[in-house]
Amino acid sequence: MGRKVKTTVYIDEELWQKVKEAAASMGLSVSEYLEKVLTENLIEADLFEVVEGELPPGPIDLGEEVSHLIRQLRDERADRLSRQ
Repeated sequence: MGRKVKTTVYIDEELWQKVKEAAASMGLSVSEYLEKVLTENLIEADLFEVVEGELPPGPIDLGEEVSHLIRQLRDERADRLSRQ
């Protein structure tokens, strides 16, 4: 996918506990789990184009604040859909 970045996010304490539990139940680190969940959700939201089962080098810099990033991606998708 590309190089890894370190970032800080603020998340509800109970939700964070559920994330840690879900990661552990899958045998993944929290980072691996979050990367998997984000990737799967971005694919489902049609924000990535999947070619031959692989993700392209992402236009997404995960170093940004997540809420800002999600808003930006949603706006871009809405613009694309409105032009169709």
